[in-house]
Amino acid sequence: MAVNYRFDAPYAPAMFAVGALAGGLIAANAWLHGPVLATLPVTFFFLFFLANTCSFFYTTRQGKFLEWDRILKSLRLRTALHFR
Repeated sequence: MAVNYRFDAPYAPAMFAVGALAGGLIAANAWLHGPVLATLPVTFFFLFFLANTCSFFYTTRQGKFLEWDRILKSLRLRTALHFR
């Protein structure tokens, strides 16, 4: 039976996603109607929050388990119990 751990701190990725969406809309508008120098900061803002959102989703859903597996395997603990 697989366990669904859900997301750690679910409001954090939601806020990052809202920031990415807002930044994306502002950046798209800036690229369509503004000078190039004005588009760079808002494009960076969009990419920064998009990367934070993606990173949070990955580390919450998979990354922490991969890292803990690596750490525990490196300890080479002996145990009489075996889990499937």
